[in-house]
Amino acid sequence: MTLLKPGRAAALVLLAGLLAGCGGADPRTTPAPTVPATPSTTPSTTASAPPSPAPTPGPTTAAPRAGGGAGTGEGRSGVTLLWPVTDPAEVAPLQTRVDGGAQPWLLDPAEVAVNFAGATYAWRAPEAGPVSGGTVVVTDAEGGRATVTLVQPGRTGATGIWVVSAATRS
Repeated sequence: MTLLKPGRAAALVLLAGLLAGCGGADPRTTPAPTVPATPSTTPSTTASAPPSPAPTPGPTTAAPRAGGGAGTGEGRSGVTLLWPVTDPAEVAPLQTRVDGGAQPWLLDPAEVAVNFAGATYAWRAPEAGPVSGGTVVVTDAEGGRATVTLVQPGRTGATGIWVVSAATRS
């Protein structure tokens, strides 16, 4: 059994509440909603992976581009939003929920990158390197490596949520 760091364990407990509110669907086989659900107010003792898009096999690259694309939306300044929201209209409601105390892990770019890698690549124990200018290299114990780029599409600074805007798996 893999032991989780306290910050990651708390994020996973919050995400388990999210999954409980979604009817218990298996995130590996059921497409996730584009906006994370409001977490349960009852603490959960079971940790689970966050809702996610389907894993992408092999190397993947997604970069900001004009015009968005299928399943992506452009945030402020034309930056593509990939995860946990893809539609710029979803940013403000999600920011409001975080301001109210829900999903505090969205305020930490390293935690967002780790959760993205776990959800998208099905990595069981992703680890984030240092955050440098909105970019985080995430590695997995089994040799996986991804460079994740994040943006703050609404409010910037310590109280603004982070959203994945690009990822390259190598």
